[in-house]
Amino acid sequence: MRLNYNKLINYKFAFSGVNYRKADWNSVQLISIHIPKTAGTSFLKTLRDEYQYLEVVRMDLHHKNESLINMVPINDAFVSKQPKVIHGHFKISELEALISLPKQYKLITWLRNPVERVISNYYYLSKRLHEELDEKKRRLNILAKMEKSLIEYASLEMNRNRMSKFLAGLQLEDFDFIGIVENYEDDLILLSELMGWQATKKFTVNKTGSTKKQVPDELQSLIAELNRDDMQLYQQALAARKNR
Repeated sequence: MRLNYNKLINYKFAFSGVNYRKADWNSVQLISIHIPKTAGTSFLKTLRDEYQYLEVVRMDLHHKNESLINMVPINDAFVSKQPKVIHGHFKISELEALISLPKQYKLITWLRNPVERVISNYYYLSKRLHEELDEKKRRLNILAKMEKSLIEYASLEMNRNRMSKFLAGLQLEDFDFIGIVENYEDDLILLSELMGWQATKKFTVNKTGSTKKQVPDELQSLIAELNRDDMQLYQQALAARKNR
């Protein structure tokens, strides 16, 4: 249903937009790298409040055949002729390989306590897995075969230090703004002042419930150990925040 809805929106945009290959990407003013489970959905809503809907392009660049623009396959997507914002799951190198970026633009991202981020991501994916597997498949025990424990999930290399991996090739100094999810509302107001946005609204973060308190301290410590790079990155960002 979600994909169908996004296809309908995409068809609507086809009348006023262009295929992504024909867009003038030199018009981009802001690039937002969305690391999973760092309030990206809430932030996307804010971006679409501040800019015209079509001017904000969501890009999720995965494997070549799975990449999406505004939640539809990349080759089928229509965007503004002159996009202003790019937001989504991508590394800057992946974005540069896809489109020609302007020489100057604002670069922002949000970071989160790495332990909390890993736990939140795990429970989110676990919930999605339960929702998407129907009863017949469950009777075949596919769910039990696919689902991993928290520590099994956290130990996989692909799930370790994901914040650092998303920001590969960049230094903290390369960013015009780095928000901290734990201080989301305050940081978003500060970002609004920096960007000249309307800061009169009540900003909220999509919440999936408490996670860390459900996990034993020793397991949290192990997750932190598995994400040393992210822990260091997060502490550096917290220190930089104090010096704003």
